[in-house]
Amino acid sequence: MKEETIHPQMGWIPTKNKITRRFIMIVTDWIHSIAGFFIIVGLALGFDCGGNPIFVHQYFLFLPLFVGLNLFQFGFTKFCPLGIILKKLGVPETRQGGGGCCGK
Repeated sequence: MKEETIHPQMGWIPTKNKITRRFIMIVTDWIHSIAGFFIIVGLALGFDCGGNPIFVHQYFLFLPLFVGLNLFQFGFTKFCPLGIILKKLGVPETRQGGGGCCGK
């Protein structure tokens, strides 16, 4: 029988005679999740389609605009305020349990 390989970057861990998957959310996973949440909330609160029961004000459309601009500027500058906050809160940067991109 062929021995199965363990892939630590994808979160595969051995347990007895089988390999199960343990999902660890890293900084980039949290950034994508939080950005998506704020985009959905901003659009829901700011888009008035006539019968939207949760419409508050059209200025809520600036929230997804701000999130989108922040993601856009991150592509060029690699500066993300949310990433800095998450790192200070102790969220891991890699799935291997090491620290950072340099393995420090």
